[in-house]
Amino acid sequence: MLLKTAFILILLTLASCTTGNRGVFFKEMSAKPELTLNGNFLTVKTSNSIENSALKIHAIHLSAEEATKQIYLSAEQALNKDYKDTYVLNLAGFKISEPEKYSFYWIDPDKNLTKLDF
Repeated sequence: MLLKTAFILILLTLASCTTGNRGVFFKEMSAKPELTLNGNFLTVKTSNSIENSALKIHAIHLSAEEATKQIYLSAEQALNKDYKDTYVLNLAGFKISEPEKYSFYWIDPDKNLTKLDF
């Protein structure tokens, strides 16, 4: 019985260490993302999860809707990834002109939106 319990604990530990990417909810970050717009370059500064300190943000994603002038930001977090807290995105690469006319939103994995301010 003890051997079986130890084996199950080892399997659970290994499974938790290989957890894949997970989306980042706005409410779980220890501070709201800081945005800076300099021409066509958007700088996004993020902070890691207050719910699970082992998960590190390692990627930022951007999508935009030109018709509504809205830009959506989201992030991925995972274990054992290189942590990065500042991302510089060239909006021209996303075919966004005049980004100062856009509204910026954080989009949660469940598609809930939170408006971001500069």
